Amino acid sequence: MKVEKAMKTFFGDRPRRVAKIFLAATVWIAVVAAVIAIVMLLWNWLMPNLFVGARPIDYWQAAGLILLCKILFSGGHGRWRRHRHRHWEHMSMEEREELKRRFKGRWGERRRGPCGATPGEADQT
Repeated sequence: MKVEKAMKTFFGDRPRRVAKIFLAATVWIAVVAAVIAIVMLLWNWLMPNLFVGARPIDYWQAAGLILLCKILFSGGHGRWRRHRHRHWEHMSMEEREELKRRFKGRWGERRRGPCGATPGEADQT
């Protein structure tokens, strides 16, 4: 009994935490593997029948396809966007105006608003 108490005092809940982390990692890997397999099966079932030149893909090509879609369709979101937003919130009004001035000097008035109007024209409507 004393040994168990001494072990619990020394290790704490470390074995339980390690087991939870291991279980979570195992479940995460299984879910990712299942998603990749589903994408592969759907591609191989649909694409060769719909498009003449499409060929079946293997597991790793499906993983690459998912990664490519993640890169292409989730750009600008996530931690970098949050980081820029937090940085903007901590700036003073003078710093914000200076940053806006620098960006306008670098890119000019290229941005277009609704229906092709410049930002100044869009504000007047």
